Amino acid sequence: DTGHVYFTLKDGDAQIKAVMFRSAVRYLKFKTEDGLRVIARGRLGVYEPKGEYQLVCEHLEPHGFGALQ
Repeated sequence: DTGHVYFTLKDGDAQIKAVMFRSAVRYLKFKTEDGLRVIARGRLGVYEPKGEYQLVCEHLEPHGFGALQ
């Protein structure tokens, strides 16, 4: 287990793969789960083996009610 978190961010019309490296995961203050609405910040990167863009997520927080906790 690398400690990295791999996920897909989706909205009504599009999706992008994302990764959060262990160095950023340790600062998460909530448990990630499928279907959770989040605000993600990071930088665009390329996963070279597949030539695909991905978001390299540096900060993740819950959106809405969860953000108040």
